[in-house]
Order: sequence, then structure tokens, then C-alpha cells
Amino acid sequence: MSWTRQEWAKGCRKRPRLCMAVRPTLSPNALVIRVFLPHSHHKSTNGEHIYYDSTVSLRPSASHQANHSVIDKCANAQRFNMTTESTAMESRGGEDLDAVNIAPGMTERGTHISLHDINTKITMLESKVWGLTDADEHKPAMLYVLGVLHWEHFESSGDFEDIEKAVKCQKHGILVTPDEHPEKPMYLSRLVTSLLRRFENLGELEDLDQAISNLEGAIQLILDEHPNKTLLLNCMGHSLQRRFECLGEIKDIEKAITIQESVVLLTPDGHLYKPEYLNNLGNSL
Repeated sequence: MSWTRQEWAKGCRKRPRLCMAVRPTLSPNALVIRVFLPHSHHKSTNGEHIYYDSTVSLRPSASHQANHSVIDKCANAQRFNMTTESTAMESRGGEDLDAVNIAPGMTERGTHISLHDINTKITMLESKVWGLTDADEHKPAMLYVLGVLHWEHFESSGDFEDIEKAVKCQKHGILVTPDEHPEKPMYLSRLVTSLLRRFENLGELEDLDQAISNLEGAIQLILDEHPNKTLLLNCMGHSLQRRFECLGEIKDIEKAITIQESVVLLTPDGHLYKPEYLNNLGNSL
């Protein structure tokens, strides 16, 4: 059953808080989640808060894995592109640009970066970027890299404050980046990655709406022959499908199917992701 926007927002506000999670001794593949009802009137006769225990599998469902697969593909593509951007910035010069020379350690899958290293880079870059005027030509790329660092910190720590900081940096970076900037589609898609991850974890429909809006902007700006255009289109189809699942608006699923069909047609046979694209289209039909 789909919710209206008002019901969705109300449901998000009423969600109880997660207070404790413990691993049961007899099952290494599950957690017992203890949830306390947050309101003061939810108390037992002896004055203690009422709580519920629920066993949750540590193995994610197929739909959860599919949601994160789409998001992670966009993130990995952006990590790859960041090497080019940082190298270009360094070649242009500037006494403060050493702070953003972080891409090589972050773009290779499997490379480990400690939280201490990430924190050091964040501190170094924050001290530079927020002192720049919005007219500074280096500020968009530095904000982009700072947003990626906050994202990487979230991936390691699980602290949602890091996602908030990433979104703040990415939104500011987009505001100071002109449409003709060659990297603006990448900046937009990075913001989309953060918004979708926040939506999947917190359920705020506004994040999904903003992700779709920014995806539309990225798709309009990116060249047709760009290798990441199909990734953006696939992400758009997925996002529209998710909004349809939440609200049940037929126009969303119809648009998702149209986009997913174009992704399949644009992707050559034998491409690594084509089976996934076909599966996404099949799920929408």
C-alpha cells in the first residue's frame, strides 16, 4: 500500500528511536534490536519506558542490495573522475591546492584510508575552502572533494552527521559552479549519491525529490557520449521507481520504464552492467 506525502512525512516523524542493538549468542547472523517508544506516555505502571525486541537478519534483502548497488555505482564512478579533477587543479597552480591532492588514495578500490587520515584531510581542507570567496575558481572542486571526504568518513564511521556535512558542501559547491563548467554533472551526481543514501536510511521523501531534480540537471548537462551517462540514467530510473513504491504515482513508474528502456538500448551486449539494467527494467514492468 502506498502512502500520500503527508502520511509518509507523518510516519517518518513518528518512528521510534533505536536505543540498543545486541548480537544474540546463538546466531552470528542476526541482531536483536531493542526499540524504546520515545514519548513520555509510553511507560509501564512502574514508570519504566516500554520497549520491543525484534530479531533482524544481518544479511540484507535483495531489494536493499539493489538500492545500494545503484547508489554505489554512481559513487565509484565519481571516485574515478576525482583523480582527473584533482590533477587538473594541481596543474593550474595555487598555494592552497595541495590540500585537495587526495584522489589517488581514494579512487582505487580496496585502498584503505584510516579515519585519522580522513579527519586530517577534512581539517586541512576546511581551513582553506571556507576562507575562499564564491568567485574563486578553485572553490567548486575543493567543496566537491570536501564532500567526498565527509562521505568517506560516513562510510567508515556510520555517523549520519557526516552525510549532513557532505550534502552541505555539495549543495554549496553546485551553487558556485556555472552550468558551463565541465565537471558540474559530476558535482550534481555526487550530491544525488548523498541524498539517495540519506533517503534509504532515514526515509525523508524530500531527499528523494531533490535527488531526482538534481539528476535531471546532471543528465541535461552531460554529453551524450560521456561513459557515465547511462549510469545517471539508470540512477534516475531507479529513483523514480522508488518514489512510485512510496507514493504510487503512475507517472513516476511510466517515466522510470521509459528511461530504463533507453538505458538498455544504449548499453551494448556484453557490457558488465547490462544484466542489471535488464533486471531493473523487468522489475518496473
